[in-house]
Amino acid sequence: MNGYLPPKQKIINFINDFKKEEGHYPSVTEFNESPFSPCSTKTIQRHYGGFIKIKKEMGIEDYDLRKKVASYHSAQHYDTNTDLNNFLFSKFKVIINEEHNENTRNKSKYGIYSQNYHFFIENFFTTSINNTMNCINQRIKKIKDSTKEDVYLVLMNEELDKKTIYKNIKFKKNPIPSNIKFMFMSEFIKYCETLKPVV
Repeated sequence: MNGYLPPKQKIINFINDFKKEEGHYPSVTEFNESPFSPCSTKTIQRHYGGFIKIKKEMGIEDYDLRKKVASYHSAQHYDTNTDLNNFLFSKFKVIINEEHNENTRNKSKYGIYSQNYHFFIENFFTTSINNTMNCINQRIKKIKDSTKEDVYLVLMNEELDKKTIYKNIKFKKNPIPSNIKFMFMSEFIKYCETLKPVV
């Protein structure tokens, strides 16, 4: 994308296509992180006056809606995170927050000790397949070189299409490292039931 300036209409088309797929217009972060984005928002700022300006020219007034989407997302994550937390505490008893290394950005939410097995959990909640793949890629980038222990990426939203997500993971350009494992929450809980807690 370096040196490439897409026509303004191509940017507008991407924004509209994103809305059709995701149910809301893209934020700056979503625009920049999408693999289908025609350019960066920095390019838009330099040549077209800014990302917000283009959205205003399109007649988009989605700022309150974006807050509502974020609020809903946060509430859903809180509920499912509480469920997972309760399960882990009741099952394993020993749960700690650990850093993979001295860089605090490389931190898993949970460190779990079962009999003869120590692993980490990175749980997250998304509302679309595209955002799910973005989250997976971000977490892999964050933790792939920070630990050799197993890390489970646990998706908390059971309503997304599992077959499509697993297919996308299977055909990723850069395969997931062997110590990083993706599961939906129900699958992860089922797996944890096979593990023995520390007595």
